[in-house]
Amino acid sequence: MPCRTICAQPRYRHDAVSEVIRLHPIAAYGTVRFAIPKPSLRPQKHVFDGEHFWEIGKLGYPLKKVLADFSACHLALEKMYRVQENPYHHFFILKPVRNR
Repeated sequence: MPCRTICAQPRYRHDAVSEVIRLHPIAAYGTVRFAIPKPSLRPQKHVFDGEHFWEIGKLGYPLKKVLADFSACHLALEKMYRVQENPYHHFFILKPVRNR
């Protein structure tokens, strides 16, 4: 079985609002969860808070750059997701890419 890595990265806390709605007319379907992106005209500069040196979505750290950095380290992205209960973390499942 190939080796896989699960990586959790902090995401800028104000870029999404998580909402929960209970659908009363269709109660059989239960609860619907979704995230609404909050538009930002200009990304904020990150200030070290004692925990994170950077966060996805802040100035200089767009998601596209993080994915490119994984690729530059010879890691292939299998899956990425965010957990609805804690949308401030972005999870990546990565596997090493072998050079042939």
